[in-house]
Amino acid sequence: MITSILVYGFMMFSTYYIGIRYRDNLTLGSTLTILSIFVFFSAVRYDVGVDCLSYIKSYNHVLQYFNSDRKDSEFGFIILMKILAFFKCSSTVFLGTIALIQIGFFFLALRREKYLYAYLILFLIATGYYFSWMNGMRQILALSILVYAISLKDLKLKALTCIFASFFHTSALLMLPVVFVCYFYNKIWISRIDIKIALIVIAQLLPQAIGLSFILSKVDMVMELIGYNRYVDAASIIKQNEQSLALGPRYYILVLLGVIITIFSKKIAEHFKDSLFVPIYNLYFIGLILTPLFRSSLHLMRFLMYFNELSFLAVAYTFCYLQQKKPDAVYNWAFFALTCMYLLISLYTADNTDHLLYQFSFNK
Repeated sequence: MITSILVYGFMMFSTYYIGIRYRDNLTLGSTLTILSIFVFFSAVRYDVGVDCLSYIKSYNHVLQYFNSDRKDSEFGFIILMKILAFFKCSSTVFLGTIALIQIGFFFLALRREKYLYAYLILFLIATGYYFSWMNGMRQILALSILVYAISLKDLKLKALTCIFASFFHTSALLMLPVVFVCYFYNKIWISRIDIKIALIVIAQLLPQAIGLSFILSKVDMVMELIGYNRYVDAASIIKQNEQSLALGPRYYILVLLGVIITIFSKKIAEHFKDSLFVPIYNLYFIGLILTPLFRSSLHLMRFLMYFNELSFLAVAYTFCYLQQKKPDAVYNWAFFALTCMYLLISLYTADNTDHLLYQFSFNK
């Protein structure tokens, strides 16, 4: 656990310090330093993320036989592995390349909002979503490309970028209409905060009031019929998140963060005009509402990753807003401490079966 605290703490606060230190003059060098810290520790990890070792095994198969042993891998991901295998890159380089593409597209999407660079890795790890990045690597690759697509102004280029995202995870095509809605209706979809808070509360209570398990089991059957069950790592990805989805402290931390972000959402949108906050918040809010309803559905929760994984970015916008408005306010750091509680609880309760505790690959 000590290694995990040191590594994750260093990743979080070193990137935050660099981003804040050079906030007014963020050079290419400082940006690359932030990226390098993230990529290095993501590359030299061992068994961080439920499916990490499975990906390494698949890449080593490509490295040896130059073909993939995974039937669920998309064309783009296989090509990426073959390119790296052609140059005889190690599995460490393979993991680092994936991490670079994942975080790189987020940085590209926020190229006009570099003030957020200091907060991305900080809150990606603090909210615990770093572990699903290290697990569902193909879907996160697709997500990062979709976020970049949202940042583009040209509609045709948006569509082409979404199609490109599907080369890494076919389900990205289902997000194409959502990206178009974000383009044509670029404002907060529900303006009244009291209504949004009511929806959050109802979403928490509704599954207990009515039986959704039977209905969701039928939905899972339909999704299996259309071939969505070909993603063999779906169960392992949900396993990574099952404790946070259980009605325990970590789950309610995420819900409470959602309430706080929602309360400030209109002010944040006004403060960061022409930013990505509005579409990011809209998608994040969808995940916040649907997660308690669809918790028992394996396939729907897998699809909701496209919405839920944006949580860390919504948190980053909120904390950045609070710091810019009142840098020394106590509630800023209370919000930060609340967010970090998720990571601390996860590490405190983790064992080797959770695949959260950090291990260096060169020790293995």
